[in-house]
Amino acid sequence: MLRSHLVPLIAVIFAAAIFQVANGALGTLLPVRLGLVAAGELATGLIATAYAGGFLVGCLIGAREIRTVGHIRAFATFAATAAVASLLFHAAEAELPLAPYAHVREWFGRVSALPAWHDTAPRFAAAAA
Repeated sequence: MLRSHLVPLIAVIFAAAIFQVANGALGTLLPVRLGLVAAGELATGLIATAYAGGFLVGCLIGAREIRTVGHIRAFATFAATAAVASLLFHAAEAELPLAPYAHVREWFGRVSALPAWHDTAPRFAAAAA
């Protein structure tokens, strides 16, 4: 009987372990990377603090969303938003028909203007020429 209750939890525990390892690696590698680019102690501290603050805000917002629509729908929405935003960088090359979707184009314009997206956006040969 105990086994029937523990087996479904193995996937959740394993996923949480992977998340904790990745989060620990990020917490270690981010300051190292910032040190390599000579970002300075103040900038490194501010970035680490902003990451922790963003994580906290995300947890609070995420908890409200999960209570409202459920964890599966909340995850699907957040994952789809990130996937669509990253795929829209290739919309011109893929010849996606975005003309009828003014709201999507406006939203992507705002997202792609953010420094985190703009600075890491793919550089295409046509844009470089």
